[in-house]
Amino acid sequence: MMAPLPSDLEEVLGDLGRCIQALGPYTQTAVLTGGLAALLYRWCLPGTGVGRPPLMTFDMDWAFPPRIEIPGVGLHKRMELGGFKPWLQGAGKDPVTYYQHERHGTDRLAPIHVEFIAPRTGSKTDRSGKNLGIIEIEPGLHAQTDPYIGLLLVENLTVDVSRVPATGLSQPQVIRLPHPICYVVQKILIRHRREPHKQAGDAAHIYDVALLTRDMWPQMADVLARIATSRSFPPRWFVRARQTMGDVFLRPDALGPTEIADIYRSIMGPTAAPTEAAISRVFKQFSEATDLLSH
Repeated sequence: MMAPLPSDLEEVLGDLGRCIQALGPYTQTAVLTGGLAALLYRWCLPGTGVGRPPLMTFDMDWAFPPRIEIPGVGLHKRMELGGFKPWLQGAGKDPVTYYQHERHGTDRLAPIHVEFIAPRTGSKTDRSGKNLGIIEIEPGLHAQTDPYIGLLLVENLTVDVSRVPATGLSQPQVIRLPHPICYVVQKILIRHRREPHKQAGDAAHIYDVALLTRDMWPQMADVLARIATSRSFPPRWFVRARQTMGDVFLRPDALGPTEIADIYRSIMGPTAAPTEAAISRVFKQFSEATDLLSH
């Protein structure tokens, strides 16, 4: 049996339930990613009973295709009707749009907030200098873009999130999560761009997902082989992902196991937390089983 959830995580999951209800039909298109996706794998995948405490996360990241075409009430209006207020970050005519529950006010960006993200093909600017790092996915609603987000939109898992505690969803509610192998590859590929504390958090989520999905490792290898040969994504991405896995995660003295061990020591204490050697063994087993081992 899992330990009770921390009160701040209960608050995050409560806002997630409200956000899902606000999104309505958009949950058929959007894919919940980030730390919350890793957390939801605990309750929504078969055979994933976990004794260790959950990793804390606050932001709700929803990946969308570059254009949303759902008839009826628009996404921005739905969020406002659901009690979420926009918060704009950035100067100029295309500030990134975040949403947070109205109880947080709008004076500042709250720790618990919603962000929409979308894939991008090519560089962040076009030949005329136009910023392609932010796009308008709906009139007045701007999302940040990244090429690797496309990985999160393929091979999705559909899960019933009503089984997740503290969401307040009493009826079955299906949403989309990234396939775990796509989640891991995308996290590995963005690592070099992330700030050190975010790199450490991402590493811990990758480790958590690797443990949660042990029963799925053979199926994850099939999915990785399929997307790597699909021509939908550059082959060099998968070469880089395998190289990074080898360089960062497979040795006990590498940066990944060190980061992860430090995080779990802060949560579980020095004696209960996994050691760097144990963490690197998990990554080696995971990489061998899913074909993420560097060749």
